[in-house]
Amino acid sequence: MFTIDARALEDLLDRVGPHCLIGQEENTLTLECSRTWLHAVVSTPATLVVARTPVEGGQWAAPLAAQDIAVLRGWLETCENVCVDYTTQRPAVCFTEGAAQMTAPVAPYASVPHWRSRLRAGVHRDTAATNPSASIRLSAQDLDLWRQAGDDVELTPTGRDGFIVTAGPDFIGLQTGQPDRHGRDDLEGWTRPLRPLRRFFYQGLAYEVGADYVDRWGTVWRITQRPPAGEEPYVALAGPSGACVPMSAVLKDGGPLVPLSTQLVAGRTPLPETSNSIRKAARTHRP
Repeated sequence: MFTIDARALEDLLDRVGPHCLIGQEENTLTLECSRTWLHAVVSTPATLVVARTPVEGGQWAAPLAAQDIAVLRGWLETCENVCVDYTTQRPAVCFTEGAAQMTAPVAPYASVPHWRSRLRAGVHRDTAATNPSASIRLSAQDLDLWRQAGDDVELTPTGRDGFIVTAGPDFIGLQTGQPDRHGRDDLEGWTRPLRPLRRFFYQGLAYEVGADYVDRWGTVWRITQRPPAGEEPYVALAGPSGACVPMSAVLKDGGPLVPLSTQLVAGRTPLPETSNSIRKAARTHRP
């Protein structure tokens, strides 16, 4: 027997409550008392969650039906300090405050979950053997189960299987990931958009860094880098000299620059010509 603040017991039940769904007959929440802690434990095929609060009591464990936990949670709202006692004659947990009392019978169909061994296996799993860089697929419902775990939640991958969830020193859980039934990698579609930006605009036209362009003389120019903000871009001769010229000089004498790929598709061969003014600019300008 021990006495506990009603708010502390409410918080204990609330932190694991989303995992204990009312309406499923076999869903239970286990209250387990050690000499120094009261644990609230919910174990499902996909999750395991444990919250604790300090007490000074005996040693017992009682799986309670989800419906009884819901009634207890409402009853606690009118309480301040609750006496908790486990009875063995007709296994049940009795909650009393003054003359008020509520008794929650132990669910006869449920067993006490082996939560320590299950968590221990998750914490010490050899992640190197399970490809820790692999992604873990969860549904929105999976994530919603942890909404009341705490203000700061930490996720530690256990390999491809799932992750350990902690929220402060008095909350720990285990989430198992879902198998990828679609065989897709959602990150694949983001590979190109997340690459460093290689396009810039100059005088209203777009240019691609690393691409080759042709002027009206047939000279091939290569854009090797993005210009710093507010500065003029330079283009480099694609030939052996690799001389750099301000783009404005090329555009003034060579007209608009057309992507080389466009010219090749059209069947046009660039001419090895360069105007005198552009050759002069290539000798006198440097980026």
